[in-house]
Amino acid sequence: MEMNLMKMDVIKKKKRKGFTLIELIVVIAILGILAAIAIPRFSSTLSGAKDKSDTATAKVLQSSAQTFQVNSATNALPAAGDFKSGGSMASYLSVDDLTSTGVKACQNTSNKFWYDGATGDVKCLATTPGSTYAALN
Repeated sequence: MEMNLMKMDVIKKKKRKGFTLIELIVVIAILGILAAIAIPRFSSTLSGAKDKSDTATAKVLQSSAQTFQVNSATNALPAAGDFKSGGSMASYLSVDDLTSTGVKACQNTSNKFWYDGATGDVKCLATTPGSTYAALN
């Protein structure tokens, strides 16, 4: 009789090869909770990365304008119209940074690059920072 009970235990263990419905539901619920936490964090990180990329690009544009000024015979800053492919700033910037109408668009699509021809200052903002600024894109 004891032998029959042992055989039944072995048979029961062999029959149970998968997960129960409850176990699957619990795992799916846990994955759903983790996704609900992770997705908003990822999107805010992505937005912050785009803003930092735009700030870095603005600094590159400003630095290239200052380099242009130093190399210029008249010590003049470039005009806003010079920031396009074929313009006088083309040799100071990567081809990827320029388009036929100006500088490539900001990563944050609601912003534009703004250039002050009097100071060489470049900003990436949604609206003009002042009357002396011209849009580069």
